[in-house]
Amino acid sequence: MANTKEVQPQLEERNLEEPKGFDYRQSKGDISRELQKIKLLDFLGERAGECFEAWLEGTNKCFALREYSSTSKTKIDIFQLRESALIWWGNLEKQLHLTMDNVPWELLEERFCVKYVPPYFQEQQAVAFHMFVQANKTVEEYEIRFMELVKYVFYLDTDERQAECFLYGLIPRIRAIVRM
Repeated sequence: MANTKEVQPQLEERNLEEPKGFDYRQSKGDISRELQKIKLLDFLGERAGECFEAWLEGTNKCFALREYSSTSKTKIDIFQLRESALIWWGNLEKQLHLTMDNVPWELLEERFCVKYVPPYFQEQQAVAFHMFVQANKTVEEYEIRFMELVKYVFYLDTDERQAECFLYGLIPRIRAIVRM
């Protein structure tokens, strides 16, 4: 089993900070297996906001498993960038004189959202929400898509308002049963 003194230089070499609660006395193979379990997805830089949002949600779930520092989150996410997303990061890094070491995760997340969830996409989603009805979907399918779209309609900020819109989109037969 590797001791902490042997593993710590490896972390420094990779320029990663230690997450709290992680036992670095594990062997190198154990650490690799744990990181493989997380299974972070690569982000290619697709322009469609839904791909980015799914990637961001996945990384945030992984980050919730451990108490990573803000800069460690940044480093992990930048490591997952591929293709146009990696080019975007390289340009941003040059323009703003950034490095992985001086970018807090919150700033990177904000920049990601500006780039990959642009206003036109948010507007398209809001329009899709206003046109959305159950039609031939099951109530469960309708609810899932409703929840995906409602986050783009900022004035629906309470459960009551969302519930009223949800009911309005149900087919009349089901809406009548629910309102009883």
